[in-house]
Amino acid sequence: MKAIVGVLSVVSSVLVLQTASGGTWYVAPPPLGNNKNPGTEEHPFAAIQRGIDAAKDGDTVIIAQGTYVENINFKGKNITVTSANSLDWNVVANTVIDGNKAGSVVTFVGTEDETCVLSGFTIRNGRAFVGGGILGAGSMVVPTGATIQNNMVIGNHAYGGGDYGGCGGIWGCAGRLENNIIAGNSADEWGGGVGGMEGVMVSCLIIGNSAFNDAGVGWSHGTFQNCTICWNRAGNHGGGIAHYNPPIQNCIIWGNTAPSGPQFYDISSTPTYSCIEGWTGGGGGNITANPQFVDPDGPDDDPNTLEDNDYRLLLTSRCIDAGINEDWMNGAVDLDGNPRILLGATSLTVDMGAYEYRFDLAIGRNTESNVGLSWTMRPQRSYTVFSSSDMILPPWAEETTILGGKTGGPASWIDPSASSALKFYKIAIE
Repeated sequence: MKAIVGVLSVVSSVLVLQTASGGTWYVAPPPLGNNKNPGTEEHPFAAIQRGIDAAKDGDTVIIAQGTYVENINFKGKNITVTSANSLDWNVVANTVIDGNKAGSVVTFVGTEDETCVLSGFTIRNGRAFVGGGILGAGSMVVPTGATIQNNMVIGNHAYGGGDYGGCGGIWGCAGRLENNIIAGNSADEWGGGVGGMEGVMVSCLIIGNSAFNDAGVGWSHGTFQNCTICWNRAGNHGGGIAHYNPPIQNCIIWGNTAPSGPQFYDISSTPTYSCIEGWTGGGGGNITANPQFVDPDGPDDDPNTLEDNDYRLLLTSRCIDAGINEDWMNGAVDLDGNPRILLGATSLTVDMGAYEYRFDLAIGRNTESNVGLSWTMRPQRSYTVFSSSDMILPPWAEETTILGGKTGGPASWIDPSASSALKFYKIAIE
């Protein structure tokens, strides 16, 4: 799911962690980790909960890669619990908290504020009455104000119903949910993916969740911006988003299924600048064209095997440059860690959905020996090289197209025209 096209430009992200003198605790799997250790980098704890119990407000708990079979509880502490590098999706995939079907994988009391951070984990195999993956309101009254970011919440289940039961993925968050993948969760009654969301959800991918009602998102009152909500399945009503009234903006809601209200059910707000399958309800900037994902069913042609699906946008997608820019986007990143305001097909207008369209970009001046570009191709994809004398304004002239073949691999191209003019190049994946 996280395959990324090789790039010629560089986007750097910096993960800032506290030093040991500032209250940092370390956790690693055995044999290095041991709960009798002092929790230092050289002698870490073996359990995440042991690190949380040792920490006080303002501390950081850093978790080494590995699988931790436990159910953790923040206990109201405003601390940061993070993988070794929450900006690297390979690290996220390999830093696993497995709930062993013994309850919610992660529980917040509900009194935490935005300085409480959960970042950089695969959260799986939870099973609970409510909030199988993350229970954001252990008191069942006040949803947590914590920041939940850069996580994969996958394969969790809720068996409860009624007013305070259900929601397989995440239940009860009044904080910020950002850059999370919430996939393949389920609920017997309602809320396959997300429920009870009272805060802001930004740049999240909510896919392949299932429930009898409200498969993707249900009974929430927060703000959705630049999220992709696709292929969620409800047995009764509300495949995509249900029982919802706050703003929905710059989102893609597509391919969700339910006998009643496959994309939306019982919403009282009008989405704007979003791509919505079959939408006829008005709203500024909305489109109904197919979003044209790179490969929504993956190389195996099965949309239900989520790990190999690619929900980035093709060059021809009408979702590119079709959103609306807002101040919060300055300095923000998309689900790939790319700038949220990024040059798309023709402008610096934000795209719809969790991912910004990104082409490879190089800048060069032709000389007598010409300019050569090189990049790494993905299998069975074509790459088109464009050039222009202006990086922002059209036109971009098509130079050549190169096929990636069955295995992909390195590719190169030399501009045959020799001149002293400044030229910009972009390489777009098809």
